[in-house]
Amino acid sequence: MKILIIIPGFSGGGAERQCIYLADALINLNIKVTVCYFYEGDYRFLLEDSKFKKIKLDTSSFYSPVNILKLIRVVAKENHNIIFSWLPATDIYSSFIKIILPKKINWIVAERNSVYEDKFRDRLRNWLISKFANAIIANSIEGKRFWIRKSFKDVITIPNIVKKPNESPKLSTPFNNFILYVGRFENQKNIMLIYEIFKFLAMNYNINSIMIGEGSHYSEIYDLNNKNPICQRMIHILKFQKNIGSFYNKAELFISLSKFEGMPNTVIENILYDNKMILSDIEEHRAIVGKDYPFLISPEKSIKEISQLVFECKNTEFNPHYYKTAKETLAKHDCISIGKQYISFFEKY
Repeated sequence: MKILIIIPGFSGGGAERQCIYLADALINLNIKVTVCYFYEGDYRFLLEDSKFKKIKLDTSSFYSPVNILKLIRVVAKENHNIIFSWLPATDIYSSFIKIILPKKINWIVAERNSVYEDKFRDRLRNWLISKFANAIIANSIEGKRFWIRKSFKDVITIPNIVKKPNESPKLSTPFNNFILYVGRFENQKNIMLIYEIFKFLAMNYNINSIMIGEGSHYSEIYDLNNKNPICQRMIHILKFQKNIGSFYNKAELFISLSKFEGMPNTVIENILYDNKMILSDIEEHRAIVGKDYPFLISPEKSIKEISQLVFECKNTEFNPHYYKTAKETLAKHDCISIGKQYISFFEKY
């Protein structure tokens, strides 16, 4: 079995980190794995420590059709029998490899999401998968249900690998007590709502907050924050942090108000740190903390209502029972156990 994982690159998202974890797990289980990518990004330090074979392809544009030809040459030279596409852009690339080399290649898709907008690129990607993919591995029940509704036959769920992220004991954070958001600065994450909540908490309760991540709304939020002297002092907007575990370790409370998710890495990581969390009341969050978790809230609630729950959660003593069931489940999601689940599925092909 020879597997080629194709991913755009290694920017600071949870999906990219999971790709590195999985490739290393498969190598440790004696599976031949090559990871092909176009840029290194924030997780260069994880790539340097990894054991799997890496092929970096140069490109003038990620939208160039020449990239497909380069990938076909890699597949032909390396003689892989499975290509495993990781993230939507490479799903489209992989579909053309499958079309051109239909008998040589089995194409498996990593589904890291559960909802897609009605945009041409997403419609095209989903149609190509429906027509040409051999199988789909989702990391959440909702991701699997998405494809079952489309009558896709061979789709299973394998959860994320659970590992504590990097920490640095010498790292100093802007505040000693703060509320934390970590994730992409995108609409899916309700990022503007989170900023408005942090602003309300700063102006009305004198509460410090930190937002960490990158995305299309980063500059907008950064500029808005700098226009308000109180917010500038009490809300820090930071880009990717290599030692994100140090921020988790010092946070009083974590917040995620996503509209939808795959398997949310940041929520899982905060459970490992026993951090209290405010979470949007969506299926992907309930699947981890349970429907009775006391700090679930609809993101449709007002800024004032959500801020009041944040204030209440902040002043509530942590109860270990909150995450008892979740921790029992997550303990089974180590690298080797999850790697074996992938191998068992790959062996069908």
